Amino acid sequence: MIPFFRKIRKQFADDNKPLKYMRYAIGEIVLVVIGILIALSINNWNEKIKFKNKTHIMLSSLSQELDQNTARLRYMKEVSTHLWSMEKASKRFDSLLVMFQDGANIKEIQILCESPLVRFNEFNLNTSVYEEMISAGTLSRLERKLVSKINMYYKSIERESKYNSSTLSEQKNAVQLIQYGYRQLKRDYQSFGLSAIEKHSWIFDMDSKNYNDLITYLEDLKRCTTTSYNRIQRLIEATEEFKIYIIELSEKKRALKNSIRTKAN
Repeated sequence: MIPFFRKIRKQFADDNKPLKYMRYAIGEIVLVVIGILIALSINNWNEKIKFKNKTHIMLSSLSQELDQNTARLRYMKEVSTHLWSMEKASKRFDSLLVMFQDGANIKEIQILCESPLVRFNEFNLNTSVYEEMISAGTLSRLERKLVSKINMYYKSIERESKYNSSTLSEQKNAVQLIQYGYRQLKRDYQSFGLSAIEKHSWIFDMDSKNYNDLITYLEDLKRCTTTSYNRIQRLIEATEEFKIYIIELSEKKRALKNSIRTKAN
């Protein structure tokens, strides 16, 4: 293409000898500029193709990360407390509070001692794909709506994880209240059965410190369990909603790509 333009330009320059060299020089500049513009266009086109392919891979990786987060959240919600669901644990604490507000009997103490000591965990959700997009500078190059969805989701993970860490601290403080009361009773019960109650007369004394600490513990655990359950449920819903958006977006991009390919053929 360039040699062809040069041949035409030389013919025009030869028609007027005094202006020959000036035309020649201007023609060379024009050809160089045209060559640069063509090269830039081809390079930009190649870059767009590469980024589209990279975006497809990125969305696939993002979808996998969302699946991992959903699995983690469901595990915490359903099997995090000695094979008890958080919902079941919350209901058990609620029923124990009702029973022990007016004193305890042997049957109720037995139910108490056979109830789990709840231990909450950090969420530890996956954010590696998001962090990679930020560090590589690819996040800012995506469509504005997609960037907004991604930021909103991962900011919610960060926020809820911080709240959950706060709940962990509250739970640890609640456990400290029953260190020498209920926890010791539970250990003795596991070793000696109902006969262990004889060593823990405080369980029948509603005015004792250990008894009131037990009530406070149950109230705190009821609140913490319910809060964590609701928090996990919100994140599950947000993750699944975001996953649907990613799937629909990927399908649209794939359909558009196939349509362009069909027209080209």
